[in-house]
Amino acid sequence: ATANLFTPSGWAFAIWGPIFAGEWLMMLYLTNVPAAGAVGAAVAPGWVAALCAQAAWCAAFRPSVCGPGLLWVPAGLLATTGACLAVAHRALRAMACGPLTNALVRWPIALHFGWISAASLVNLNNWLARVRSPLPLKEAAASASVVAAVAAAAYVTATTRDPVFAAVIAWALAAVAADGAKSARGLVAEATLDRVRSVARVGCGAAVLLVCSLV
Repeated sequence: ATANLFTPSGWAFAIWGPIFAGEWLMMLYLTNVPAAGAVGAAVAPGWVAALCAQAAWCAAFRPSVCGPGLLWVPAGLLATTGACLAVAHRALRAMACGPLTNALVRWPIALHFGWISAASLVNLNNWLARVRSPLPLKEAAASASVVAAVAAAAYVTATTRDPVFAAVIAWALAAVAADGAKSARGLVAEATLDRVRSVARVGCGAAVLLVCSLV
């Protein structure tokens, strides 16, 4: 009853390394290079709001705070984090950024934006699993999560011409396909798990095509 069908393999979380390292370098750049002041002013509102929302997620995503029935709250906080990062990302894309600013500011924010967007869908599926939703609903939610992730990647790619977000979505969906809801094996029919894996693989392929359309 609590089987979760939308879970990434553990290696997917290695992306936090580039995100944290990139944002550390971003802060060094924005706070020590006077010429980067305008860039910092543009991204600060969205980025700071995103950090506040993610800090709230850290506080909420604990059994003592949000039990199974309230796990939609952390999912909503991650979605809010993604929306705030989208504001920062769009502000950057509206500016004429050189190669250094792109590497030290845009790429870290785009990585964080893409991963948090995917993580919000993982949290949503976790909530559905923990409240013992019917299996057909959980399978539909897993498939809908793939569609939502690819649709978000298509929208960001089309409106910002930035391939990084779609690349992160491809990474996340590859991890979901690789995991194959292994925690649900023995609890759910293999045919169901195969369908979830197949949808994730197709979504990953679609995201890769979006990346290729810009590079």
